[in-house]
Amino acid sequence: MQDGMQVQRHVRQVAPHAGVAKSVSLQELQNSFATHLLEGTYRIGTVQELLGRAGVRATMIFTHVHSRAGLGVRSLLDAL
Repeated sequence: MQDGMQVQRHVRQVAPHAGVAKSVSLQELQNSFATHLLEGTYRIGTVQELLGRAGVRATMIFTHVHSRAGLGVRSLLDAL
């Protein structure tokens, strides 16, 4: 638990230097990471494994968010 608290403290300290004006939590970073992976067409099982989750259920939340944003459609030009 101590390590998580230290990481959270560090994230809060460096966020303003990265141009992030809002409060940032580790959960928000994890959510953003998962969403970007799914937008990059990674499989849900891969995202689940990278997040260290035992089941797909919680990871499925990101597929719902992802499917709403732009209806999950990406231009081929986005990959350039």
